[in-house]
Amino acid sequence: WHFTLPLWFSHRGGFEHKNSPVVFARYCAFVADQLKDLCEIVATINEPIVFANNGYIRGFWPPFKKNPFVFMRVANNLIRGHNLAYTEIKKLAPHLNVGVVKDNIHFTSNKNPFNIILKKFCHWFWNHHFLDRTHKKCDHIGLNYYFHTHFGPSLGFPKNDMGWNIDAQGIYHMLVDLKRYKLPLYVTEAGIPDRNDTIRPRYIKELVQWTHQAIVDGADVRGFMYWSLTDNYELAHGYTQEFGLIHIDHATRARIVRPSALVYKTICESNA
Repeated sequence: WHFTLPLWFSHRGGFEHKNSPVVFARYCAFVADQLKDLCEIVATINEPIVFANNGYIRGFWPPFKKNPFVFMRVANNLIRGHNLAYTEIKKLAPHLNVGVVKDNIHFTSNKNPFNIILKKFCHWFWNHHFLDRTHKKCDHIGLNYYFHTHFGPSLGFPKNDMGWNIDAQGIYHMLVDLKRYKLPLYVTEAGIPDRNDTIRPRYIKELVQWTHQAIVDGADVRGFMYWSLTDNYELAHGYTQEFGLIHIDHATRARIVRPSALVYKTICESNA
């Protein structure tokens, strides 16, 4: 599930509703039953804390609320939803490798005591609150990596088109950090909004290099997937941010292969 809700479920309150975990588990069981002969690896939820944060704290995704108490209710219902879904999926398709896709952020700080505490709290809550309560119902963990957030004076990182720090090394820290769960890992998303494709070719190489270093240092990484194959619709940003290896001209629907796609092609073909 990647953020979009059926209207009937949304009108009922979405993941605010106390019965939403049961409804979600029922949905996952139906999908698993339909696709169990076609799939080997599945994930229940994409970026649960991103959904809860942007919809209920920052308020710029549906349902556009800013209420920390509702945020916590939604976050906890997503935890329950995954755990129930895992159990129901396994009843129908025990062969399926079931996990969750988690967006983790590389948090750092200067030596200011307040910033150190803030970094530690954010690292615990954002990166581990959900996984600490779901990893026993996971056969793998998917990592989405995009951010390095620093508390304190700027470290001078260059910025991508969305103003995020460009730090490929952060994927290494996030993968090594996930070793604690002793589960296979997949990089399910890692990419960059870069309309002119000037940063992406080198960034892809660095992401893969740091992923390899994480493997060398003991992270059980089984796969790496760049986000995304084509430019796509970004919630709250529409078509203005371009993550794709392939550019889409929305006036003509033409697909234009970017140079970075050929860099990624070479990596995939050579496995190096």
